[in-house]
Amino acid sequence: AAAQLDTIRMQPPNNYCTVSPPFHAVTQPNGNYDFGVHFTEGIVDLSIDMVNWEPFRPGFDNKITLTVQNIGNETVQNAQVIAVLPSTLSIDFITPLGLATVSNDTLFWSIATIAPFASMSIQIEVTLSVNAPIGSTLSLYGHVDATNDVDATNNEIWLSEIVVGSYDPNDKLVKQGVGSKGYVLHGTELAYTLRFQNTGTDTAFNVNIRDSLDLNMDVPSLRILASSHPVRLDMRGQNEATFRFENIFLPDSNANQLGSNGYVTYAIRPKNNLPENTAIKNKGYIYFDFNPPVVTNQTTNTYVSIIPNIITSNSKPENLNTGLTIFPNPSKESLNLKIDELITNTHFELLDISGQSVLKQAIKNNQTQIDISELKTGTYLYRFTTNDGVKFGKIVKQ
Repeated sequence: AAAQLDTIRMQPPNNYCTVSPPFHAVTQPNGNYDFGVHFTEGIVDLSIDMVNWEPFRPGFDNKITLTVQNIGNETVQNAQVIAVLPSTLSIDFITPLGLATVSNDTLFWSIATIAPFASMSIQIEVTLSVNAPIGSTLSLYGHVDATNDVDATNNEIWLSEIVVGSYDPNDKLVKQGVGSKGYVLHGTELAYTLRFQNTGTDTAFNVNIRDSLDLNMDVPSLRILASSHPVRLDMRGQNEATFRFENIFLPDSNANQLGSNGYVTYAIRPKNNLPENTAIKNKGYIYFDFNPPVVTNQTTNTYVSIIPNIITSNSKPENLNTGLTIFPNPSKESLNLKIDELITNTHFELLDISGQSVLKQAIKNNQTQIDISELKTGTYLYRFTTNDGVKFGKIVKQ
């Protein structure tokens, strides 16, 4: 029963609506309190998330789930999704079968229709090469494109995973952050993934994950991005989130190695006007039925105004190419490529939405103009390759 001085607030379903009134003051325990929600018309906004179910181990199978959510207010037609996997991952199976077109290490996926607040997922079963060095970094890239999307910041995602040997399957990772120090710019939304595996000797009937959110995070902004099984979110107190997998019937790893895993991914924004170098620390507590919790690793992110230069000459992740500028974009006739530092063996390639390479050119100067006048109108994926790594992105041909 609600106390007399309690207030009730409604969590807006997305960022493109207003709620009226902003809150109700509770005057009686069993009263009914209505809210009106007004959605802004014409808002198109798709977001993308990517998660691997287990750490990557040489020679072992794994599952990658790519989830697209419509967090806008309009039904979206003919959205295009791209996923780029490292060459050391071989694709074994894609679910649903027939959705994706595969071209070498790139997957192209078309969504005919996705309604507001709906989500769609594609699951990719892969095997990591036995020759992948333990300790090396795998970089996976995902991108979604829709006409008139109002927020480009959630249209792509980089997932970096370190190849491991023996491991603790219950862990926590955060997808935003630079390098091991986890620097992020003020206002950046963090996306956390909590992974778990039943390594016991019997079925887990219920799995609950308790997450004590940092007090510097905006708790009402928390939203679930993806999960391996149906999940319910409970909020307790000021900063405790519990993700409940009820009747999950998760088999033990001896009975079903791949089927014994699960995960939940959620996003949360920081509070406004945080002091410089505010550290956000987080860990999860995973409860299998009535057993004591399994405590995950702790993640740390630091909010700053300018990202420090922590990249060294020995640090070459696949997505490290910050010195590339492409303009104009969109373009009708040509693209101008400007590179801060020219690296040997540099190539620029364009692929269409079916995964076919339509243009490839060696880059030999810091400034290069590329003719695209003969290309058809539409969206293309670019792949910028150097000896130091690869950068992906999109260009639009008008």
